[in-house]
Amino acid sequence: MRRWRTKKGEAQMVAHEHDGQKSAATISLQTVVSRRAVMRRAAALGVGAAAASALLAACGGSSATSPPAPAATAAKPTSATTTGAATSAPGVATSAPAASSASGATNAPGAATAAPSTGASSAPVVPAAGTPPSASPVTLNLWSGYSELDPFYKYVADQYKKVHPNITINVASYPLRDYEQKLAVTLPSNSAAEIIQLASSTAGRYVQGNLIPEVPKNVADFVRSAAYSTFLQDSAIYKDKVYSVPTFSGRTALYYNTDMFKAANLTTPPKTMDEITAYAQKLTQRDASGNMTVSGLSMRLSGGGSGISEKFWIWMHQFGGSLIKEVSPGKWANGYDNDAGRKTLQFYVDNVNKLKIDDPTIKHDTEAFELGATAMFVRESNVIGDIKDKAPNLKYNAVPLPGGTISLSENLFVTKAAKDPATAFDFILFAAKPEFQLWLLENVGWLPNRQDVDYTPVFQKTPQFEAFLKKADDKFTFFNVPALSVIDEIETKLASEYLVKAYADKSLVDNPTGIAKVIKDAAAQTDSILKQGGLA
Repeated sequence: MRRWRTKKGEAQMVAHEHDGQKSAATISLQTVVSRRAVMRRAAALGVGAAAASALLAACGGSSATSPPAPAATAAKPTSATTTGAATSAPGVATSAPAASSASGATNAPGAATAAPSTGASSAPVVPAAGTPPSASPVTLNLWSGYSELDPFYKYVADQYKKVHPNITINVASYPLRDYEQKLAVTLPSNSAAEIIQLASSTAGRYVQGNLIPEVPKNVADFVRSAAYSTFLQDSAIYKDKVYSVPTFSGRTALYYNTDMFKAANLTTPPKTMDEITAYAQKLTQRDASGNMTVSGLSMRLSGGGSGISEKFWIWMHQFGGSLIKEVSPGKWANGYDNDAGRKTLQFYVDNVNKLKIDDPTIKHDTEAFELGATAMFVRESNVIGDIKDKAPNLKYNAVPLPGGTISLSENLFVTKAAKDPATAFDFILFAAKPEFQLWLLENVGWLPNRQDVDYTPVFQKTPQFEAFLKKADDKFTFFNVPALSVIDEIETKLASEYLVKAYADKSLVDNPTGIAKVIKDAAAQTDSILKQGGLA
């Protein structure tokens, strides 16, 4: 299990994690991460290396960090209040096939050594009883940066209220960046919600700054039990103490439109990078004027800086590269001024300017896939739930990327603002029950973190989920975003100052010298940022 260690006043990650910030009282967010970057960048907020990695480990990967951003005033919640009774949750299985494993990556920070299981090999773990929840009227608030999680938390809150009529859980979600800034203000002042959801990596700084309390013994024992993989346990641990409960994870796979595959006479999903490119060429569609109407492969060409860089990182992982690498304990350097980095940039440049299988002017990402404007794209499992709601008739499937992918975890924490922490922790354990893990997967789409639950009933209804839990082959590996205090700055500047411009630069087509220069200049900036942060 990864752990943090203190060095020069900062908690630094021993394995492939992150470096934390020092002062608790002055925590701020200089830069905020993009949505998916959220989980990834969360690290920047700072759990010590181990803490962030631990938090992130929860999903089979390590955590990401987000650099401090200027404190912001509280943002308006997109929703807040408990909901009425919901439909019953799926039943809980008492046994399941043994979990499959994936080899660990040796060339990526925070590489996972095992993939989360698809089922349990024995009965689910039942946490020991702790201090009972209050018998008096209690109202608790739960905040998150994921609006799609509102139905899950509200559903669990409704079920909890049936057992404890005196307890009300109000659920509120905020735009991710607003949420991170909101926490930067409210955690130091003890005015945050009693329960908060955070990427394990992002929580690092707050844990290190002693702004988030340790969990009680019964909760710690549960987190350290067979309910969670070591990867997930690490995501909740800082200096051998447990501070949170792993809730769900995010990892990516390649989505593809099966009707479009059939029309292009493609009978099997792509298994290699060369096949992905070849398939994309066949799948791209244009109108009579030659304008692209359907991209063969939708790539992240613009948007939040950290998100662009992380997608670049995911594709670079297929070529054996990494954005940054730990060269010695607590010391880091760029990991892409090499053949892998150059191949990845060439992959983007060629796809946009030479092969023309994507175009910056058309729709991208989930929206494009749901509208039939792209044949393939890479995204997390929650898209499955979004498709269910917005494009229920879409014919599609998903397949693991050839070489592996990113894996990040989101956890639940109880803050120091909680006047009744026993009730807050009891609710968190309630939310971790197997029936709610199944409900989360089936109704929301994010990957639940418990490995001792049999998810077969959901897989039978929605087989696309298996692409996110199974490895392509023995070479398939996971990686995480180290929770370094400068990671968001690195990713944001890499995207805004180099990647976005390079993707649209036609002069880089068939220009290996030009490609090499862009990568070298960008890598030099990455190393400079690491050095300024005392990490090189």
